[in-house]
Amino acid sequence: MEECQKEKGFTLIELMIVIAIIGILSAIALPQYNNHVLRAGRSDARTSLMEAAQQAERFFVRNNTYVNAFGSNEGDNTFPSAEGRYEIVYAGTATGFTLTATSQRNDPLCHTMVVNHLGQRTAKNKDSSDTTDVCW
Repeated sequence: MEECQKEKGFTLIELMIVIAIIGILSAIALPQYNNHVLRAGRSDARTSLMEAAQQAERFFVRNNTYVNAFGSNEGDNTFPSAEGRYEIVYAGTATGFTLTATSQRNDPLCHTMVVNHLGQRTAKNKDSSDTTDVCW
């Protein structure tokens, strides 16, 4: 009586099915992950802008000017957001300020986010179209 030896391993078809499933899952999951990362970066910008605006207001209450609120004699200053995803630019005068956050990771929807001394908030994409409702 001849013994049949059972082959161990995967067939090429089984391997191709697994690769196809991984490819489909990756095609769905990767864009969702990228969108999540972009939304998290926008939160970093909003938080950093609002904290900087509060700091500028506290400086104004003590000094009756927004100039030099962040240590620059000209009233302008640049610093990274809390997580470094945006670059914040502060421009202050005696009676007002503007804080502008610019994406360092090429966020196509919320490329720049702005808040001023009146609490007005705006946002623009790379094409300078208004995206305030989405970003703020």
